[in-house]
Amino acid sequence: DNTYEHNRLRCTVSPSAPQDAWYFKTRALGKGCHLNVNRDEVLAVTKVWINCIIQKDGKVLGLIGTGVDLTQFIKEVVEFPQTGVQSMFVDLQGAVQAHRDPRVVDFHSLTKDATAKKTIFRLLDEEGDRKALAGMMQRVAKGDALVLSRFMQMDGHEVLVGVGFLDRLGWFNVTVMDVDAIIDRKLFAPIAGLMVAILIAVAGLMTFLFKRKVLDRLAWVEHGVTRVRSGDFTAVAKEDGNDEIARLSRAFNEMAQAVGDNTGRLEAMVRERTQKLEELAQHDPLTSVLNRRGFEEAFARERNRAQRNGKACGLIIVDLDRFKLVNDDYGHRAGDEVLVACVRRMLPALRSYDACARWGGDEFILLISDCTAQSLATIANKIAALLREAPIVLSDGRAVPMTASLGAAMALPDDSLTDAAARADAGLYRVKHGGRDGVAIDEPGAMLRQVG
Repeated sequence: DNTYEHNRLRCTVSPSAPQDAWYFKTRALGKGCHLNVNRDEVLAVTKVWINCIIQKDGKVLGLIGTGVDLTQFIKEVVEFPQTGVQSMFVDLQGAVQAHRDPRVVDFHSLTKDATAKKTIFRLLDEEGDRKALAGMMQRVAKGDALVLSRFMQMDGHEVLVGVGFLDRLGWFNVTVMDVDAIIDRKLFAPIAGLMVAILIAVAGLMTFLFKRKVLDRLAWVEHGVTRVRSGDFTAVAKEDGNDEIARLSRAFNEMAQAVGDNTGRLEAMVRERTQKLEELAQHDPLTSVLNRRGFEEAFARERNRAQRNGKACGLIIVDLDRFKLVNDDYGHRAGDEVLVACVRRMLPALRSYDACARWGGDEFILLISDCTAQSLATIANKIAALLREAPIVLSDGRAVPMTASLGAAMALPDDSLTDAAARADAGLYRVKHGGRDGVAIDEPGAMLRQVG
């Protein structure tokens, strides 16, 4: 079910509208998922928007995205409680994406020119440090090192800067330690190595926390998408918490369940429709008995079964006498009623494993399983008697007398349907030429004889 089927929420985006620039900038990137940090001053929250491009055959169809509230993450991770230590996240261009001071964050980075972005490089005092930091970022992004560190000048203080890279996110985690605020400068030299180790540990911790709180949970959603794509519609996304990712996960699970249910119903409908189409393809639409194609398949199955079990089967061809006169005198609609009524009279003479088919306009063919020539003749005579016993009453009250000529034959082990039907047909024509309303049977090794 589509909740918004008749109440869809729509908006129009324009390349000339500043608030819509993110949409066109993201489309221009062509593929993948892209992040854009935004500050909602009304709600007083900071969000990172994850926008993914939807493509088909190389053509961009649109975007789908969600916003993740970073407020709690900033409190728990970026606002590091240790005096003299600050942590931030920056993108590939160095634009600050998460920082405890919102004034430092480069909101709407995606839509800004490079010269207008608030980058981490602006926080450094010396050009040499800026170049060094850019080099460190390039190296960790390439995987040359997990974390790199270096002393730099920031706001007139010498600080130790450590850089790590979140490859799945495309962000750097930058941790800054003000040595003077942490320890006495006189004691620094003996424990410099320890400070670097601590910095690396802090940078690693920041990376781990962001991975656990955001990336791993988004990875579960991505994993769920993959499973849904492969046809597994069970709940697959973790739903811990009540933030945007948790709500996205719950919505995804509900969607997957709905898609699974709808897919199941659709598959059931397809199976049912396919079965009905197969039945229609093998049955006569007027009388509902088998058509020629359906009878051919039934004969092939019965012949194979008879050969395995050493049993015999036979055919009876029924031709309604003077049926053309019924159409001429009563009309074709009345003729259809007569055909249906004749089938209803014949079927009670058959067993559940026998078969009846409409062979032509007013001809029917019957497949009699597990029979002898004598039992075949008995069934044929019973059908002839059922057809002649009383006139067929039409829906308008008129009565139509009806008789039939029947030819029967036992199927030989090597007979095709054409062979067996030809011998039964020979008996039928003998009855026709002998005055109609009778039965003739062809027995293996014997001359054609008329019975009944």
